[in-house]
Amino acid sequence: MARKLAASLGEFDIRERLAPRAPAWLVQIGFAFVCIFAEIVVRALINQVFPGAAPFALIYPAVLAATLFAGGLSGFVVLAISELLAWYFVLPEPGTFVLSNPADGPRLVVIFISGLIVIFLASAFRSAVRNAARLRTAQLAERDLLLREIEHRTKNNFAMVSGLIDMQRRRSE
Repeated sequence: MARKLAASLGEFDIRERLAPRAPAWLVQIGFAFVCIFAEIVVRALINQVFPGAAPFALIYPAVLAATLFAGGLSGFVVLAISELLAWYFVLPEPGTFVLSNPADGPRLVVIFISGLIVIFLASAFRSAVRNAARLRTAQLAERDLLLREIEHRTKNNFAMVSGLIDMQRRRSE
């Protein structure tokens, strides 16, 4: 069951699900905002229990989910907006983009680079899963063709045996 769920999640693509209704780029950006909203809600819930704990920790799961389910553009939008939100609301002077601590600038750069790495790895994973799914579909189609061919040949063999039995029956009469 877990394997089946993992396979279906690995092949899930929100762009394909909504393709006829909206352009892919719009779906990706829309899904990015869904992930950002979820990130904000989870962050607010965590702050109720553990105020101020790991303010940047949810950026990576949100970027990963956006990239895996909607593509690289979605992951990049989540990364950029999440980092701006964290910068504005969390760093030493909340409510401003002022970097009063000299370590904040490099911290933001490292978080951004780490997010780009997550996007790259998730995109590579998406590509590998899609290729594996395409290969599996091709193999299943080939297997079905071979099974139909075997069934056809088996029917021909039974028809031939039936014909030979009919010939023997007529000859014996």
